[in-house]
Amino acid sequence: MNFCLRLVCLLTASLMATHALSQDLSGWSDKTVCRQLLNNPDNTDYVQEADSRGLDCGSSTQNSAQDDTQTSDNTKINVTNKPRGVLSSSKTKKQWNAYKRAKECFEHPTYAAGQGLKLRLRSGEEFAATGWQVPFNNSPISNEKINLRVAPKPFGKITLDEAYGEQNENVELARKWFSSAAQTLRLTNNKQTQDQFKSVLVAWATANALNKGLHVSWGAKPVDWHVMTSIGAILTSTALIADTLSSEERAIVGPWLNRLVAESSAGHWKDRADNKAYMRTYYTMIWAFMTGDKSAAQKAIDIYKLAIHDMRPDGSFPIDTQRGGMGVNYNNYTVSYLVMIAALVNKNTDQNLLDYTVDGRNIHTAVDFVVQSINEPSATNRLYAIPCPGGGDRWGSIESPNKKFIKQASYLMVYADMNPNTEHDSWIRDRYLSSGFIPQAINLVPNLLFHPLKVDPQLKEQLLSKLVDESALGVSSHQLATLVQPIACDFRLRRVVYENSEGGQLENWDMARGRMLLTNGGVKIEGNWLMGGLSTDPSYLKNEVNLKLTKTGHLVGEMAFFLLNVQQGDTPREPLYIELKPHTRSKPLNIINPKDAELWTDVEDWAGGVWQLTGCKEYTP
Repeated sequence: MNFCLRLVCLLTASLMATHALSQDLSGWSDKTVCRQLLNNPDNTDYVQEADSRGLDCGSSTQNSAQDDTQTSDNTKINVTNKPRGVLSSSKTKKQWNAYKRAKECFEHPTYAAGQGLKLRLRSGEEFAATGWQVPFNNSPISNEKINLRVAPKPFGKITLDEAYGEQNENVELARKWFSSAAQTLRLTNNKQTQDQFKSVLVAWATANALNKGLHVSWGAKPVDWHVMTSIGAILTSTALIADTLSSEERAIVGPWLNRLVAESSAGHWKDRADNKAYMRTYYTMIWAFMTGDKSAAQKAIDIYKLAIHDMRPDGSFPIDTQRGGMGVNYNNYTVSYLVMIAALVNKNTDQNLLDYTVDGRNIHTAVDFVVQSINEPSATNRLYAIPCPGGGDRWGSIESPNKKFIKQASYLMVYADMNPNTEHDSWIRDRYLSSGFIPQAINLVPNLLFHPLKVDPQLKEQLLSKLVDESALGVSSHQLATLVQPIACDFRLRRVVYENSEGGQLENWDMARGRMLLTNGGVKIEGNWLMGGLSTDPSYLKNEVNLKLTKTGHLVGEMAFFLLNVQQGDTPREPLYIELKPHTRSKPLNIINPKDAELWTDVEDWAGGVWQLTGCKEYTP
């Protein structure tokens, strides 16, 4: 009798254990997951749960799971195998619907935890011994010498403002300079221009720049997003001339850049399906193909595959689309990095990662959703966006999301080049085949990084003239005009925001208006500026004008202004820096008959901003 009773109890406990194992493990602690995995190394539920959380449970099973995603340098990279860490069907659907359970963004269970990418740190001797290659299309448009702007000095320590959306001034200056240098290096293979860049790169590496204060203090303490964008700009510009670096230069630059990329790659966030994780992965892949690290490339490919597994059937990504006024923006960023990852794989291995498909969904589905977002941003954003006061609502709202992503979606040209004659091909080319969509956000310069030779000759001419106009003053190619007498013009700095792809204007207002005087000595601002919606107190303005008039009637150089000490509600407004650059739509200023001039620019970092110079005439004191 006692034996039978013990047998019944044993069977009951066994059934209860089996039932428990079939339940959702998301509520288990990391320690419990690891303990169960060590005791049951062949249990796929435990393996997947540990992988999704990025746990290293110290078991041979866990290590072998990681090793399966790596590839030796002699092994062909695999783009078809199913990666480790795929969520169960039940968990995948719960993640898709997480926005329904949360009052605010991110306030939901974690179904697939973020996990870092570990890169090996190599010595200068190792880098010196092995040459690097350019991972992008290495066919320049020109061999013309173009001087780079004066580079910012290298700096070590970064003092972060960790409030959402804030930036560090030194980090931003570095990002802008290396981004601009990357554009220049992509358009010309002139040795003097390359040497000018390499001298700056070696100086920064020798100074061990960006060596302290890179990481935020919250969560898993990843590298700050803004710092990562600067690292990405440094990496991309370096990759564009990687094959020209000598062994001595690689010995200096290699360990420094290795450290920066490794620190970025190791970072992770609450959820793995986060646009920052995909940005970090894109940078990892640039590094991998540049230095020949196929193991790192395979890890990046597997993260791409997991993104497709995590994506909803309509092509949206469940974590980023919930982010309030920036939902469609962050979703767009995710797709941009995935498309660029696929382009790198295609360029360096001649394999097609775009067609990796899970239950009928792939990156083509994601592009469909982006196109829908561009055409109907408000309606699309409302599908999944929820309140996000700390991660999206600063720049827009659920009903009226930020639309900056529409201009930044020029990466779709990469997709169109890899998929010609498809559903969106002509729509993408009609919209983005323009030099106006070559922004300095170096993550999104597809026409330059991959397929510059496929663009039409007119665009090539626009790109070159745009680049020359943006180079530093005093370049020998600029022949400056000699004025018989000064010319005076009115100018307007306008912000124009478009509601939809048909061009309906949502906003059109003057940020600044004033009077400009063109002389043989340069350009001067005459009188006070009138600032739309801001204080007109002249003490709040600091003008920096560095423009000159060429014989062709174009202004070259740049112009900027700072708004100092301006309050925005109860919060002090940060100094506002706007760079103004000539636009190819301009009607050149005729020195003899100046009144017909109409000069336009795009305003960097302001979606839809334009600078208009009109009403020019001979100046009468």
